[in-house]
Amino acid sequence: MTILAASLALLRALRVDTSLRAWVLYALAVTLGLYTYLLFAYVVVAHVAYVALLERLRLSPVARRFAVAAATGVFLAVPWFAIAYAHRATMSIDLNWAQTSYPLAFTISKWAFFTSATFFDLTYASVRFAPLALAVVLFTLYAVARTATTRPATRLATCCGCTTIATGSSKGRSRAAARVCRVFQEAAAP
Repeated sequence: MTILAASLALLRALRVDTSLRAWVLYALAVTLGLYTYLLFAYVVVAHVAYVALLERLRLSPVARRFAVAAATGVFLAVPWFAIAYAHRATMSIDLNWAQTSYPLAFTISKWAFFTSATFFDLTYASVRFAPLALAVVLFTLYAVARTATTRPATRLATCCGCTTIATGSSKGRSRAAARVCRVFQEAAAP
């Protein structure tokens, strides 16, 4: 829910660019997202990529307002980062799943399950509707890419791309998520 709230707040702030209230709302949504789940940082990275592409990598007034709002949101979450650091041993245990190496076939089957679970009420072991759900998702991405203006297509690409990079698999390993978790595990090591 926080991903949706932060994304909607960002889109609104970009639409009503000069509204201080909209940018404050985005900063608060980022703060709430980071307090909810530290890996929400990947969403912030997706937002940075989106605004950077939208502004064609220029430091425009919109990009400056975004940078201030995003930095404020992250700054407001610093107390939570301090608490997370103090409890890094527990976090290391909780985030140990990211260090586990899964075979590529298993990873793909889980992606298929979670994609199809959006459309069908399935048991965890069942992925028989996964090809249909995957076809719907791919068709939707294709339709957006073909018919949408640059903004929605860029938004969709950055959200999907950053999420895929963050949780993506290369030779069965979730490297990006593992790097994030490794920091806490190394800090927790005696």
